[in-house]
Amino acid sequence: MASRRRGKGAARTSKTSSRSAEQGPASARSPGKGRRRPTTGRGSSGKARHSHSGELRPDRDGRYRLSCPNCGTNYAIAEDHLDSRLTCKSCKSGFTPRTVLERPSRVKKKNPIKGPLIFGGVVIGFFVLLFIINSGGKKPEKPLQPRAKPRMVNIDLSHPAWLAYEEFHQAIADKNAVTLATRFDFASNWEREKPQGATSWSFLPQKEQEAYRLKVQKRLFETKEGDYFREMNPGEPTPVALKREATQASFVATGSPRDEKWNGMSEIQVEVVKKDGIWKVAGFKVLHIPKKPRAKVLRGKNRHPKISKPKVKAVKIGNKTYKVAVSKATSLPHLASTPQALRKEIDDLLEVLIDPSAPFKKMSHARTRLTEIGKPAVPRILTKMYENKGATQADRESLRLLIDVFNDITGAALVYTPGRPDDPNFGSPEVLRKTAIGKAFAFWYMNFKKKTFKVMDEEEKLPPPPKRRGLKPRRTGGSGK
Repeated sequence: MASRRRGKGAARTSKTSSRSAEQGPASARSPGKGRRRPTTGRGSSGKARHSHSGELRPDRDGRYRLSCPNCGTNYAIAEDHLDSRLTCKSCKSGFTPRTVLERPSRVKKKNPIKGPLIFGGVVIGFFVLLFIINSGGKKPEKPLQPRAKPRMVNIDLSHPAWLAYEEFHQAIADKNAVTLATRFDFASNWEREKPQGATSWSFLPQKEQEAYRLKVQKRLFETKEGDYFREMNPGEPTPVALKREATQASFVATGSPRDEKWNGMSEIQVEVVKKDGIWKVAGFKVLHIPKKPRAKVLRGKNRHPKISKPKVKAVKIGNKTYKVAVSKATSLPHLASTPQALRKEIDDLLEVLIDPSAPFKKMSHARTRLTEIGKPAVPRILTKMYENKGATQADRESLRLLIDVFNDITGAALVYTPGRPDDPNFGSPEVLRKTAIGKAFAFWYMNFKKKTFKVMDEEEKLPPPPKRRGLKPRRTGGSGK
């Protein structure tokens, strides 16, 4: 080959080849040789074109394009210098053009197994990645990712810490000492509230520990500190994120009043601890309590000007004692709005009602008419009760009629049965009389402002019994015979 020749001829060939290599690209760009032909294939990228048989083919200008294997400088080489040893003008390294051209032109046979192997590798890699993700990204040897954070849980209605507080809350409301002892951590509570300089719970004598438990129990069951648990429902906790392996926590419980008349919600902060796998309450602090509704106080304009305020008294009737609200009886005038003619009619009807010698028909008419008059007749009915001394059995019977008319008008449903002196088990007649009159005055004290009263509805009329042959219905006259 020409690259292996020695002597002047070889030197001249080397110089010629170098000169040709240097002038190759310039000749391709020379404007004097006509319009530049567009290069096709891979000649512009430094790679010669190959035929289907593997032979080298020059570009359209008859030159072979190649690049220096060391620095990548592009050259256009004539076919006569493919076997010459050339020196790169940039990096001064030597190379043979044909060797450079044949190196990338080696045709590699396609491996029919390569495609399935690549697909199988991708599938295996996917399942391996999926396994790593499901296992938390942790590897037994050397973790590629930072250590995962501990899982968090929320304190909700199903969390053991909340269930412990709920049982603690109900134990105080029910005054259940057994449940309180199992759901309240007295040791943690002692550490929170112990006097300065006092010893810790573990070094405290057993007698002092028991005395402290009884002290806390009495404080929660009998003092105002436990009123929150007796007046409020446990409610529900405000969601708080908590580590799964945590042994203590703090949350706020929002509850509602047990009494429906209260308005608003309550809040309490609860401290809980976990010992031996069991959650217990360690302490609490009441944050908010809704205000209790004010009791209705009868002001001066709502109080009856003549009747005293009712008082609760214990009344013994027979062998039993009852607590009833009674007011002191007194004489009451007619209502100011009652006309004069109606006043006279009311007084006349009352005289007939309490007269034991009056016919039954007139007494029944007087009772019906007083019920129709309604509220204007009540003050005078109460006055007749006040004037009734109960000296005789007839007086006590008259009082029973007055209370019946009072019930018909106001719907008070007072019960009075005249007692007998010869029946001590039934009750003292005098005690029964005074109690009935006091209850009637107390009812009027609280309801005299009403414009109308709910009178008991008439009894539902039942269908008449079927007629029987040979029987005639009985007739009852006014006397009841």
